Amino acid sequence: MRLRSCCFVMVLLAACLATAGCTSHEGSLALVSTVTPDYAGMASAKLVRGVEASESRMWFLFIPFGTAPSFEEAIVQLLDEYDADFMVNARFYTTGWTVLLFSGGSCEVVGDVGNSRG
Repeated sequence: MRLRSCCFVMVLLAACLATAGCTSHEGSLALVSTVTPDYAGMASAKLVRGVEASESRMWFLFIPFGTAPSFEEAIVQLLDEYDADFMVNARFYTTGWTVLLFSGGSCEVVGDVGNSRG
């Protein structure tokens, strides 16, 4: 019985050592847009604050499933979702993790969006 519990602790410790994750702040931008916004209308535009979008992908061993995460795709997704044409106070994050043979990675965009054209 003692050997069984010792083996369980060793397996649990090995699994914990094989698990890792990390998130990093890649940068910040004051203004992001995929089109040319109406700069005169930006001052009066109503902002939706604290919105976020992310793109992710998984791996098994070294085989990726899906396309690589893209900040641009996350921004387009966010602007489409809120019918916006610009984003201010944009912050960019990447995350990576691994558990034994499985891994994942994502990019996330957080900021405030608005529509300068009304």
